[in-house]
Amino acid sequence: MGKVLLSDAEGFPEVSEGVYDFEIASGEMRTSQAGRPYINWRLQVETEDGKGSVFYSTPLPTPETQTGLGFLKDLVEGVGQDPDDFELDDEDPEGTTEAIVEALEGATGTCRVKIKNDRPEVKILKTKGE
Repeated sequence: MGKVLLSDAEGFPEVSEGVYDFEIASGEMRTSQAGRPYINWRLQVETEDGKGSVFYSTPLPTPETQTGLGFLKDLVEGVGQDPDDFELDDEDPEGTTEAIVEALEGATGTCRVKIKNDRPEVKILKTKGE
């Protein structure tokens, strides 16, 4: 499961365990403290108390670490798109990442939120019919 933070920032209610439909509200390229690039996605979900936000991180590969695309692939498939339509360009990773974010903003899907060891986790569910 991807790393996720649940937020009541901006007046959003807390998100509890459950299955939620989401809309990708935004995606932002960031770098971890260890220097690894990732996209931090804000997924807007509808809760009983109104709209909530789930933050889902998708790590990106580096020359040293060619792993991590699985979380991004899960998100792309979870909103009903084909991962083969998105390729990271080693020459311009930030530019292609921005294109991916732009293509996915506003897309919708379903996720499952669980609390494990007092930490929230999210799993992007496959779209129906797949």
